[in-house]
Amino acid sequence: MDEDFDLWTMLLPLILLQPIIENAILHGLIVDPKPGAHLEVRLAKTANGVFFTVSNNGLGINYTSKQPKKTGGI
Repeated sequence: MDEDFDLWTMLLPLILLQPIIENAILHGLIVDPKPGAHLEVRLAKTANGVFFTVSNNGLGINYTSKQPKKTGGI
């Protein structure tokens, strides 16, 4: 996080980050738990707002896109 970044003064709804972080955990780390697994969330203040990245060292999109799709609904 940037040194001059004060998270408490930003008007950033946490619900924006929650589903992205949750997906990184569920589809990247839990599907193949391993020692040294990590999740990184980075926030940076920009001229127009906030830039954030979420990364992990899990299996990634190639693995999850090959899995059968489960849908819900009516």
